[in-house]
Amino acid sequence: MGGSIRGEINQDVVNTLVELMRKTIGEGGISVILKRLGEHGELSGRALVIACAEEMELLFGAQGAYAILRQVGRELSDRLAAMAPKEEYQEILAGSLNNLGFAQGIEVADNHANICNCVFYDQIIERNRSPIEHPVCWAGWGFIEGFMNKINGTHHVEWAGRDIKANACRFNFYSSLTELRQ
Repeated sequence: MGGSIRGEINQDVVNTLVELMRKTIGEGGISVILKRLGEHGELSGRALVIACAEEMELLFGAQGAYAILRQVGRELSDRLAAMAPKEEYQEILAGSLNNLGFAQGIEVADNHANICNCVFYDQIIERNRSPIEHPVCWAGWGFIEGFMNKINGTHHVEWAGRDIKANACRFNFYSSLTELRQ
C-alpha cells in the first residue's frame, strides 16, 4: 500500500472516540478515564489514544480493555457505514483509518485484511509489547470485524500475525464457525 497518512488524530476524532466509548462503558466509566487522562498532562493525537487505551487496561484489566476497544471499533464501523450506501463499504473500510490518522489503510483480500502502517506500532514496541497485546490494537480488530460483517456476512475475525517487512497486521476472517474450524 503506497502513499501517506492523510488524516490526523485531531479533536474531532477524539470526540468521536469518547462518544463511542461512552456508549460502551457508560458515563461513569468515561468520566473516570477522562479524569485519569487529565493526570497525564496535555496529550493529543497518538499519545492521547495510547494513554487512553492503557488507562482502560489499568481500570478494566487487559481482557476488559480488549473487549471494550473491540466494541468501540465495531461501533465506529457502524457509524461510518450509516453514512454511505452498502456499495461504498469496501472503499470506506480501505480508507477510513487513513482519514482518521490511525494507519495508512486496510487492504482486503478474499479471506483476510491487513492494517497497513499503523501509527501506534512503534509506541507499542517501545513499551515492549507485541501487536494485539496492547488494547489499542483491538479497536482496529473490531473495526475490520464490523465492516466485514456488513460487506460479506463475516461472523468471526482473528488476528493472524504481523508481517514485519510489509509493516502490516493481518486479520483472517470466516463466514461461519465451520469454516473457522477447518
